[in-house]
Parts: sequence; C-alpha cells; structure tokens
Amino acid sequence: HLVAILATYSRMQALTRYQEDPSTTKHQKTLAELQYERLGNDLISHSQSALENIKNSRHTVSQKADTAALKGVFDAMVPRHKQNLSETQQERLQSVSLAINDHSHDINRSRGMTLGF
Repeated sequence: HLVAILATYSRMQALTRYQEDPSTTKHQKTLAELQYERLGNDLISHSQSALENIKNSRHTVSQKADTAALKGVFDAMVPRHKQNLSETQQERLQSVSLAINDHSHDINRSRGMTLGF
C-alpha cells in the first residue's frame, strides 16, 4: 500500500504542475480537478488499507517501523495537496491522520511496556 500511496502522490504532483501550467485551458483545469478528486479518494483508501494491514501484523517491531513509514509519507504529502481536495476529503484525511498518529502512540506505548519501561 505504501507504494500505491507514493504513486498517488507522484500523480498528484504531476497534476498540480499541469494545473499551474499557463498553457492549460480552463476546461483542462476542470478535468484535472476531477482527476485530483479521484486521486484524493485513492490516497485515503490506500492509507486506510495500509494502516489496517499494519494493525493486523503480529510483529511489534514491524508494526512500529511500518507505522513510522506510513506516518512519514502521509505527513509529508497531505499538507502539500489537501488544499486541492474537497472539504469532505480533507475531513477524511484528517481522520486517517489521527488514526495513524493514535496507532503510532499506541504501538510505542505498548512497546515500552513490554520492555519494562
């Protein structure tokens, strides 16, 4: 799922450059906005799936590393692109972000407890 998230991010960046290109017509920009909405939905879906897969992992060290990777990618890309998404998508992204952060805190807390901290 992380690869799919990164691919979506790459497509979002390319679409942003296309929209900002002065030679892009108004009609093309409208079509690009629709595509951007689809990409936003893909980003949300892949992020939710990635988090669920991480949560289902039985290996705590893998969970911690995978959660950190997902959080890093998610935190790097969302601020750059969320202004181009609908309000509903922004709310869903915020929800996914909170879930990732909560899981990150939970996994770090449980890891600390198993080591006797």
